[in-house]
Amino acid sequence: MSKTSDMRRALLSPIRRGRPVAWAPNFMGFGNVLHVVMWAWLQERAGNRSFVLATPAIEPWMDTFPGMRRYVLERQ
Repeated sequence: MSKTSDMRRALLSPIRRGRPVAWAPNFMGFGNVLHVVMWAWLQERAGNRSFVLATPAIEPWMDTFPGMRRYVLERQ
């Protein structure tokens, strides 16, 4: 492991709390973020509960696709 990887893991550890969390960059549009949500869904089907951190692109769609809420963690 590199020092950067070790530092990133240490900084993100309190946020993840042992849960795999995908961080979609804010520049991603809804289609790309939806692909990341699909990754979380596939992870759950494989027995590994995973999440996607909410982005501005996904928030307007949460009411349209309420099933996504299960996989999206709000930034608070």
